Amino acid sequence: MFTTIGELRQQALWLELKCRTCEHATLIPHKCLPERMADDLPVHLAAAYFRCKGCGGKQISAQMTDARAAQPFVTGAVASGASGHAGG
Repeated sequence: MFTTIGELRQQALWLELKCRTCEHATLIPHKCLPERMADDLPVHLAAAYFRCKGCGGKQISAQMTDARAAQPFVTGAVASGASGHAGG
């Protein structure tokens, strides 16, 4: 079973996004995730909601991260897609 966006929100964790093309990375706090992202969505599929702000790429990997401990929790496969921009 994969970790879901709902679990990420409940545990107050962050979503770490990394572009596979240019390796630009960003962290998004759980409170800043798009509301349209369903709670039952697996974290690794959340990447489909973003596009790289650095190069415009769509090959984004996603994992949840405890920003307080700076320890990533690896959650699975790489997803691609676009409809938003991966942060700053």
